[in-house]
Amino acid sequence: MENVVLLSEVHPRVMDGIFNPLKQAEQWHKLFRKDDLWHIHNQPDISWIQAIELIYRRSLQAGKHLLLRDWSHIDFTAVPWVDKPSYTLTIASELGKYFHINNTCTVRHPIDQWISLSNLSIISGKIDISTFLNGYRKFAEIAAETGFIRYEDFTQNPDQSLKVLCERLNIIYDKTYQQKWFDFTHVTGDTSNTGSGRGSKHKEIIVLKRRMPDASTLKLFKKNKDFKTSIKLLGYDF
Repeated sequence: MENVVLLSEVHPRVMDGIFNPLKQAEQWHKLFRKDDLWHIHNQPDISWIQAIELIYRRSLQAGKHLLLRDWSHIDFTAVPWVDKPSYTLTIASELGKYFHINNTCTVRHPIDQWISLSNLSIISGKIDISTFLNGYRKFAEIAAETGFIRYEDFTQNPDQSLKVLCERLNIIYDKTYQQKWFDFTHVTGDTSNTGSGRGSKHKEIIVLKRRMPDASTLKLFKKNKDFKTSIKLLGYDF
């Protein structure tokens, strides 16, 4: 939306490549002045918090809201980027020391989430279902307390879901997003940025057909206590 500066999948524990918030702010949003760039390039040890603070100031000067798409995978799944999950929202915890933040969650059914992760070569085979569901359940508990929007509900009624998100984040809802969202490629995970095969060529938001795992994998889900707790917390029937 026009009034938003989005940093996509950022996290204090990973600042490599395009996941560096400074790089996103410079290359995607053109927020920095020449003196900013000199300061950044001559102080390579700038902290993550200092980087966000600078981006926040420049966003305010541009009359825009800074929105961070939290890389919660790092906190609740971890592999292969970090050794162990923290099982807490690190960004909210760190930024909360210096800023007033508005925070909400988006969630997706754990089976669909597992299938999506399993299709990523960088993650496939590096985590088992039990470990994944343990992290998912811990995230679901936080989401239930913080407030959340379900991916499935968004695809069925995107306007209403986005209005709710904007209200929670104190961002002005831009009703023209439907005519331009598909041209916005400054999102990590988008096919045009990563070549990962993720993303969509559609120019409309559609409900995808539900994918199901093989019988043996489905059995592992059904008997897992974390799975049962998670879907109850997030309002999924199955």
